[in-house]
Amino acid sequence: MKYLNQDQLSSFFKTVRQSNSLRDEVAFSLMLFLGLRVGELVKIRIEDINFQSKQIEIRGLKNGRTRTYSLDARLWRKLLKFTQNSRSTSIS
Repeated sequence: MKYLNQDQLSSFFKTVRQSNSLRDEVAFSLMLFLGLRVGELVKIRIEDINFQSKQIEIRGLKNGRTRTYSLDARLWRKLLKFTQNSRSTSIS
């Protein structure tokens, strides 16, 4: 399995940011930094985000379990900005 090196990752996110889509930036960040699959990502609901503890609960993992992730400050700010700008019920 190949991984992106730091330069490739920086270039990728620069391209995503140029699209001016906060939704896409949050989605790719969650997938890359938490290791989420697309199917897990699109199931995220506002109710899955704990705004007090800065955590997100991912349901329906490959094995049917639920996992809670603590988000680092940078990813949390992106997610918070996205949820404030978009009152949609999912990330998809």
